[in-house]
Amino acid sequence: MDCDKKFTLITGTFSAGDAKEILMSLIGSKITFHTIRNLSKRERDGTVDSHSVTRINELTETRKHILDLLEKMGKENRSINISSDIHIYVDE
Repeated sequence: MDCDKKFTLITGTFSAGDAKEILMSLIGSKITFHTIRNLSKRERDGTVDSHSVTRINELTETRKHILDLLEKMGKENRSINISSDIHIYVDE
């Protein structure tokens, strides 16, 4: 079985508003995932999930940069092209 797969998650041209909705939904879901993961670890053994804390900080910063870019593009009434692939590699 081939364990290396690529799936197209997003592809298209969007208004700044639609791009914002799509991207904020994705980033928000990832932040929620890591927040729950960290809370679960704290409840289980009283420690933090350092990977999740790092990812939350990185994703929050990424969200700020994307929002700034989309605000600028929206003011200029520009279309946004988004392409996002998911690559899945399975360790043997």
